Order: sequence, then C-alpha cells, then structure tokens
Amino acid sequence: MKIFLHLFLNISRTVNCKGRRVTDVATLGERIVVADTANLSAGGEATDVAGSLNPKWADLAVELARKCGLLLAGVDIFIDDISDGNSDYRVIELNSAPGLDDYLFQGSVQKSRVLALYQRVLETVATAAT
Repeated sequence: MKIFLHLFLNISRTVNCKGRRVTDVATLGERIVVADTANLSAGGEATDVAGSLNPKWADLAVELARKCGLLLAGVDIFIDDISDGNSDYRVIELNSAPGLDDYLFQGSVQKSRVLALYQRVLETVATAAT
C-alpha cells in the first residue's frame, strides 16, 4: 500500500505541475505526462541515434566503464547534441547490468547490434580465462 500511495503522490505532483489534475480526462490524441522520468522501464521511449553518434561519446562511455572495472556497462549521458563532440554533457549513471531488451526489440538492426555486443563480451571473457 505504501508503494501505491508513493506512486500516486508522485503522479499527482507531476500532473499538477503541468497544470492538470489526476481527475482530468485527456482529449483524443492528447498526451498527459504523469512522470518526469524517461527510463524505458518507466514507460519512456527509446530513439536509436547510433547513426549520428560522435565517436567521442562512445570513447567516453568505454573509458568510464573501464575505469569502473566493467566489461559491459550501460552509460547514461545527457548530451545537448549527440553528433557534436564539443557539446555540453553530463554523465548521469553507469549500470553494471544494463537492460538491453527494450533496444533489442526495436528492430532487426538493433537486434544484430545487441547480439554482436554479447558475442564480443563472451569472446573477451573466454580469452581472458585462457
């Protein structure tokens, strides 16, 4: 019951800040934000930007994971412009066990990337073990 109340209060606070009430009914096609989080697990939406990623950001993510001793990591970074290596950014968190399912099921290209990533991880572990 505590979790439900906490969730309701957070939703209520977010909706009220947007000038709405939890009892409001959305019109057809209207979107009402009930949480200020963008996490995929919380209902956020993923956009594949791999094609426009500046190599600096991939290098930064790899460097941070290595500094933390992680072979595989999810690195969350806020970047003003992902295609610009000089863009303003903030590192939000590193996940030692990133969930890739949401990305995996976006399409065949994404599935191939995830499978290739896991293949590299397994090969690296096998090499290190010999």
